[in-house]
Amino acid sequence: MPDPITSTPDRRLPRLTRAGLAIIGFGLLFDLSEHGFVSHANDLVVAGFPLAEHAAHLVVIVGMLAVLVGIVVDGIRISRGRILPAGKEHSHAHR
Repeated sequence: MPDPITSTPDRRLPRLTRAGLAIIGFGLLFDLSEHGFVSHANDLVVAGFPLAEHAAHLVVIVGMLAVLVGIVVDGIRISRGRILPAGKEHSHAHR
């Protein structure tokens, strides 16, 4: 069984990470449209910016969190898959 740390298999991005990238892409388009093409003359202003611009930024942040969670979950899944034979220990284990 190849060591997942030293080998470099051709792996796809986790689903949640791909979904997060799509959410970021949508959020960036939403943000671009809010900053460039929409008139905010009569919009509700919160902290100096229209509420719709805050919503666009929130969509991008949610996408970033989805990417991060997807990467962490995949890393945990890979690390749990590494099972050492009986009597073997990691040389870099902290005890």
